[in-house]
Amino acid sequence: MANELNNHSNTAKSQKDLLAELQETHQRFVQFLMVEKLHVFAISRTAKTPFKAFLIREALYYRMTDLSGAAIDLYKQNKIVPAIIIIRAAYETAALCFYVYKNLNQAIEKHDSIEMDIFLMNASFGGRHDEVRYKAFNILTVINHLDKQFPGLSSMYALLCEFAHPNWMGCEGAYATLNAEEHYYEFSLKNKNIKQEVVGLNELSIALVVFEHYYNKMGNILPEVIKLCEECIDKRMTKFRLLAGTFSPEQNLALYFEVEHSKTWAICFEGTDIIVAACAIDENDTPQLTDEHNEHLRAIINEKDKLVFVTDSNDS
Repeated sequence: MANELNNHSNTAKSQKDLLAELQETHQRFVQFLMVEKLHVFAISRTAKTPFKAFLIREALYYRMTDLSGAAIDLYKQNKIVPAIIIIRAAYETAALCFYVYKNLNQAIEKHDSIEMDIFLMNASFGGRHDEVRYKAFNILTVINHLDKQFPGLSSMYALLCEFAHPNWMGCEGAYATLNAEEHYYEFSLKNKNIKQEVVGLNELSIALVVFEHYYNKMGNILPEVIKLCEECIDKRMTKFRLLAGTFSPEQNLALYFEVEHSKTWAICFEGTDIIVAACAIDENDTPQLTDEHNEHLRAIINEKDKLVFVTDSNDS
């Protein structure tokens, strides 16, 4: 992978050759847009986390296909600044694909489905504005992780940012040409000052290489994601009941007492697969609740909008 990126970085190619290669790569991406529908139960009937991994993987693939095609079209129309802005977005998409793979792989190595689910909730449903429930990752953090794996890619990203922001390169440098003899600037939408062979196309090529590599690697570990998450859920739990509404402190305490002393109840967060191990689910087992577990259960019950009970299959 590193050698392939070096070859892309060090090989001088004309704009015509780069565009031809990129069009071929993009057509391959379009050809393999096979996933039109993603059914939850087709992935796992017991764990929700694997679906989130499949979901973000395919959504990133569609995004990269869409962005790369748009950038190529804009380059062919000589709309270089808009093309570079889109290429920066494609670069970020490739970096996030790498980051998702890295975190999924780490969670598998740690056998930690909790960490995996929290990460995927933020990666899939996160945003950056104040009122969001889940926080998207700072893209510079993601880019820096990629740069640690492949030094030099953050510098390429920084160059793309110079055009994406209304700095000199993306504003006066792109649209205004100085006539020093007659002391005036001439404006044009043709971006005459940008060397197309130097900026944009090579970065898009590298972004596509990175994305495709980690998209495939993510696909290779998805069976392990399913296995890990299903191992964290007892298959005897088949009936789900969401407790909604407003509960008084007295009701919460009563509910907690019931959960703490029950042998057939377990508890989990809405939107995750994480079941509190402190609650026994086997009728023949005795609940072993430490003070730490009790505090954790109290915290969950106080978050009543997230409370989900899972009953034993013998429960009617």
